[in-house]
Amino acid sequence: MLRPLLARDRGPLATLLRSVENFGEAEVEVALELIDEVIARGPATSYRALVALGDDEDEPLLGYVCFGATPMTETTFDLYWIVVDPRARGRGVAGVLCAALEHHVRDAGGKNIRVETSSQDEYTAATRFYRRQGFEECGRIPDFYRIGEDLLTFVKRV
Repeated sequence: MLRPLLARDRGPLATLLRSVENFGEAEVEVALELIDEVIARGPATSYRALVALGDDEDEPLLGYVCFGATPMTETTFDLYWIVVDPRARGRGVAGVLCAALEHHVRDAGGKNIRVETSSQDEYTAATRFYRRQGFEECGRIPDFYRIGEDLLTFVKRV
């Protein structure tokens, strides 16, 4: 089941973000900034976030997606974060979150979804996921994050 992010989700999402092995504290803090923005401003912000819940109400949050309209564009949205609890991987949670994102983008008149990630080996699963979901690599900036770590940009037409 999916639902919009609620204030009570912040703590569990912080725990979830810290459980992802390739996220450092910098990534966690940036993700939490967007979560805090959604909580504080609700519909007044351009950011949106959905959380995935298990069938059992005692089960922790399975994951979340955070996205928003790209500033100064008419039909492009950014996928900022799609995160699944490591214990829930392989259950289709990320695919459900991505499908919900696409549905929202289409309903809002969007045509493109853009996502950025790292070229590092730790992000290989993410790039494979994006490709399986129909995203295509459309750009690369060498040494963007640090020497030897490129920024990869993917886009999907919806």
